[in-house]
Amino acid sequence: MKIEKNKKISMKLYIEDFIVSKDIDNGYGIKISEKIKKIILFDKNFPNEDVWGNDEAFFIFSEKEPDKYLLEKVIEYILWLGEVKEELLNFYNKENFRHKLPNAGEDWFDGLSIFDFSICIDKNDDFNTEILLHDHIQNDFGFRLEIENKHFKQIKYDPNL
Repeated sequence: MKIEKNKKISMKLYIEDFIVSKDIDNGYGIKISEKIKKIILFDKNFPNEDVWGNDEAFFIFSEKEPDKYLLEKVIEYILWLGEVKEELLNFYNKENFRHKLPNAGEDWFDGLSIFDFSICIDKNDDFNTEILLHDHIQNDFGFRLEIENKHFKQIKYDPNL
């Protein structure tokens, strides 16, 4: 089991690193440029590549056309996601759900791996995020974490992950 302990340094993102395209639902996909090889989420390296096998590495979606202000908020939000260790541990330990460890700590956090994530930005600029994680301490048991505007909302174990 590989445990990541050294704090990761996030690569600096710029507005020019985002590629915006209109999707079929009249929303917008926001792709991070291929020159950015990885981003940091929960102090974990997450590759900037397709995880579903459809040659599209879109992780960010917006209901309205992104402008400079919104892309700056996306950059700041991704940086926040890279450093939320204490917030996640506090949320996890306060929640009550099936298959929860009694007292998750640094070893639990360090043993997490991120399988996938998405950020959906609605017309009011609210950020709704879903992150799919594997918990190495519990034999790679998967769970879904929902975050809204930097507030952890829900965590659910999902044996299908």
